[in-house]
Amino acid sequence: MSDNVTIVIPTHFRHAYLARVLEQYAKSGIPVLVADSTDIPFEDASKYQNVTYYHWPEKNFIDKLHAAIQAVNTPYVVMRADNRHTVPEAITQCANFLADNPDYSICHGAYVAVERFGTTLSARPNYHEDEHCGLTGETPTARIMEVWDRYIPAFYAVSHTESWKRVLDIAVGGITNNNALEVLQSLLTAADGKSKRLPVFYGAIQIAKRVSGENAVYDGFNIVATNERYFAEYAYFIKKVTARLTELEHIDQEEAKKRVENSIANFLKKCCSHHPRRTFIQKLPKYLKRAVSVFDLNKKQRFLAERTKNMDDFLAPLTPPSKKNLSAMMIWLDSWKDEI
Repeated sequence: MSDNVTIVIPTHFRHAYLARVLEQYAKSGIPVLVADSTDIPFEDASKYQNVTYYHWPEKNFIDKLHAAIQAVNTPYVVMRADNRHTVPEAITQCANFLADNPDYSICHGAYVAVERFGTTLSARPNYHEDEHCGLTGETPTARIMEVWDRYIPAFYAVSHTESWKRVLDIAVGGITNNNALEVLQSLLTAADGKSKRLPVFYGAIQIAKRVSGENAVYDGFNIVATNERYFAEYAYFIKKVTARLTELEHIDQEEAKKRVENSIANFLKKCCSHHPRRTFIQKLPKYLKRAVSVFDLNKKQRFLAERTKNMDDFLAPLTPPSKKNLSAMMIWLDSWKDEI
């Protein structure tokens, strides 16, 4: 049993997914906290001994997470979307790594994205841009600049509970945009410490049909940072991150603000760049390639073969137990034939 980490699952109109997820963790020994904003409560929550269930239909996403994190009593926590399937063993390993390495703020491992092509369930590497390096900068300033170079979202990594509480305390005070929350959390965890990517299979991101009747779309952080509608929210964002950097590095506020703004400029350049709209003539080669591919009978086989090679290269550094966990995950997800 793992007594140093809690899994927090925010969910909204996805009870079919939630039931499968809770079955996955039922025998893990890890405490699970569910924050559900669905109109109707999840009827089967009481059947799981390791689950604490909260029904908050009136709360938005940020308020829901803030309320949930107050109930976490373990030193480490991991956020777990109901379509992001994190391996229990990996969660425990990451929490134990953080316990042994206090200069690290988050820990995770290798991710894959899983989707179905016809009857074939296929996995591809995901969040692998940092080649399992993590963040290694020795100062908060170094890390808040480095974090965007090979950006891997920190949102679903195992993290210090106190760090998440700090992020969400700030968020409920002036953040409304969910993408701004993700950037805030990435910046603050980078400022707090290094990040580690263990050579383990961490989890699968399920690419599946939408199961909610709602289709919420949030402005990207590039809009938050530049559009006058978000002027007050963005100013609040900069103020709070600046205050934290000032506290950690013992530098004056003006210098800290300059460093935070440089980090955001780096984020906008590397993670929010958009290519100018191309003319029909410029797009013609792409259209011709698509037309030819319609008659390519071996396209699917080559596509899946390339994916297999990519996966072999991706998984080569991982431990043998991790590869078994991936195989077990694929078998489990393949049973979701009506939902993935």
